[in-house]
Amino acid sequence: MDKKKIGRRIKEARQQVGFSQSELAETIEVTVSAISTIERGVRAPSLEVLVNILGALGTSADLVLQDVLECGFKIRETELDDKLQNLPPEERERIFRVINVMVNEEYQ
Repeated sequence: MDKKKIGRRIKEARQQVGFSQSELAETIEVTVSAISTIERGVRAPSLEVLVNILGALGTSADLVLQDVLECGFKIRETELDDKLQNLPPEERERIFRVINVMVNEEYQ
């Protein structure tokens, strides 16, 4: 398990909500030090603390664990697809050409 990636995702989610570490700690009734050590990847949160963090931040385990679990690629693909849909057709085509070149070079 990559504790640093989990911590980074929790920190990003916390910042998106606009919580400080102390606000999150108070909300889920842990110490600021506990939040800090989790976000720095020093230790992984217990399941109970992780569930409480996710609930307080209004985020999903999928988003926090996407860099850790293989299924995380599906989430990232969906996010990328959403971004591509908002681009003009010519930009989407340019990106698809670049991706095709990269994939073809990698697997030849």
